Amino acid sequence: MARRRAIVPCGNAFRRTIALCVLAFLTMLPACRPASAPEERTSPVPLAFAAGDRLLYDGWTLNAWGYTVDSTKTRRTWDIVRTAASAGGSTDAIMIREESFSLRTGITTVDSFFLRVTDNGSLLRYGFLADLVRRREKRILPPRWDTLDVPAARVWTVGFLDSAGEQEVTASVTVQEEYFKLDVDSVSSIVTARRIEMEYSLFEVALWLSSTPPCFPRLEEAPDPLEDIPYGSLLILRKVSLAPR
Repeated sequence: MARRRAIVPCGNAFRRTIALCVLAFLTMLPACRPASAPEERTSPVPLAFAAGDRLLYDGWTLNAWGYTVDSTKTRRTWDIVRTAASAGGSTDAIMIREESFSLRTGITTVDSFFLRVTDNGSLLRYGFLADLVRRREKRILPPRWDTLDVPAARVWTVGFLDSAGEQEVTASVTVQEEYFKLDVDSVSSIVTARRIEMEYSLFEVALWLSSTPPCFPRLEEAPDPLEDIPYGSLLILRKVSLAPR
């Protein structure tokens, strides 16, 4: 039975209209402030995983209407194995081991993926777009380092879906951060996270990124039944265990 509604069915044009209205309002605020109160801007703290960190998720498949399917529920565990691994020509990659346990079948699968944090704090994932295209379109792309986040940026290029660099995928963040309730080191906590949205002709993805603690509180991949992609996915973070710093 499908119960949880994961992705609100509204287009990016609507969200952008709301965002523009908010931005227009914000531009009026400086005129209402005293001249002695300068505007302050802060950059998000870069993600800082450490070997030994563990993230525990609940995961589901989404049906064509964007609702979770109860019979597909999984328990996911992300273990940060190394923070100086080799991947994609780099030796400073963060290696994450992902274990997925199906509550219905009792089957456990294990995989791994790699992240990188650049000198300017940008977050990259190796093969992110290649994996999306393989699962959704059943075609193969060479894996590359794709940019998931750029601190303080509102819009940036994630990567390209072709060798000519013409099929560009961009990402954007909403104006305000969102709040999540997590168990952090056995303590119930409220954390803030940036919502990052990516959209292309055949996929729409949203992920939330927090720096304190370093984690992805939520990840969503929307279905697209009009393009014969009737399923999506949802991951919700429940617990975080941090290694000693």
